[in-house]
Amino acid sequence: MEQGKVKHIGCSNWGGWQMAHALVRAASEGGPPMESVQPPYNLVQREIEADLLPLCRDQQVGVLSYSPLGAGFLTGKYRVGQDIPSGTRFDVMPGHQPIYFHETGWAALGRLDAAAAETGRSLVDLALSWAMPRTESLRC
Repeated sequence: MEQGKVKHIGCSNWGGWQMAHALVRAASEGGPPMESVQPPYNLVQREIEADLLPLCRDQQVGVLSYSPLGAGFLTGKYRVGQDIPSGTRFDVMPGHQPIYFHETGWAALGRLDAAAAETGRSLVDLALSWAMPRTESLRC
């Protein structure tokens, strides 16, 4: 940063405790503060609501969330009790299945299905519409 090659620093996939630690350390040592964080955030992965989002709002850290469609899970291409379509993300990367293929994930998908049937909107439209405004007030 002293040479001007790095203007801002950020991180990805950190929890609230990691961000808090980095902010405290930067303040106590006179280093540059973390400017942004990139967490996954969608109807299934909402863990950041408990600590990371409130901390970032308070400390004015930008949140640039990713995976609003849950790696494709919230598009409707995966269904409980059905085979995983060949060549899809969860077929190619089966280690990611436990992130979404559980009771809470299927329940979220069921609620999304019900909302789509009620409104006539697509699952993708609803999932994106849910995720986008939740971080819009944060400085990026």
